[in-house]
Amino acid sequence: MAQETTLVHVTHEAAEKVGGIGAVLAGFFTSKSYLEAVDRSIIIGPLFTKNGNSDGRLGNDGKVLYSSFDGIYGTPYDAQFGRIERQCNVDIIYGKRTFTDSQSHISSDPEVFLIDVSKIAVGPLNHLKREIMYFPFTKPDIIHDIFCCISESS
Repeated sequence: MAQETTLVHVTHEAAEKVGGIGAVLAGFFTSKSYLEAVDRSIIIGPLFTKNGNSDGRLGNDGKVLYSSFDGIYGTPYDAQFGRIERQCNVDIIYGKRTFTDSQSHISSDPEVFLIDVSKIAVGPLNHLKREIMYFPFTKPDIIHDIFCCISESS
């Protein structure tokens, strides 16, 4: 059996296309060669707003399947999400977002996670920072800048 290929995209444009990153993601998710090479695509980003209801959380082309923030449950992952939420003191919004190319009509539905980090627990965050620092490809100054931004928004 061939190993499944999963790509995870971490971006501030997980729920909505704002600019260049959103255009790149749209290009990936509607590319025949990308879709043939990648079995599962996941987009992870921060939850920017708590306003409104769950219908628009993943953008106009998204569908929320789980949201501890909105009280939506029923996925096979509920127990795992709940454990993460309790350990890290975050809310998770999970669902799918549809990308369709208007010319080729190629379409895909990557999974999307939005994480509300506004009250994140410092202990697990510091543990994650420490683990990332030991990855061989990591530049400490870049990781420091990223996590300073997260910590300041909390």
